[in-house]
Amino acid sequence: SELPGLEKRMGEMELKEMIGSSSFAHMNVSTLLIEIPLVSWGCNPANMLADRDVCGVQAVLQSYSHDEGQTWTPLELTKDSKLYELGKPLFEQKGVARPIKW
Repeated sequence: SELPGLEKRMGEMELKEMIGSSSFAHMNVSTLLIEIPLVSWGCNPANMLADRDVCGVQAVLQSYSHDEGQTWTPLELTKDSKLYELGKPLFEQKGVARPIKW
């Protein structure tokens, strides 16, 4: 499985998954993309306004499907995000759902 290797690389980079946050896009007729944002270990989701620097998206886990979601490529740890702007916290990202009230 690719997950132990990914988890090791994430640990070496001091990154963690932002639980409950992922973005999905229909790139073209048959290609789908999912990205899971990764933030610094020090990010506290309950206090993202105060922790802006450590809560900015640092990298993503990314996977593509080229057959309308039937199969997916192995997750890849990358800084080549198509859906997130690196360095910006989730609440500043375009197209990301956010609560009405903070």
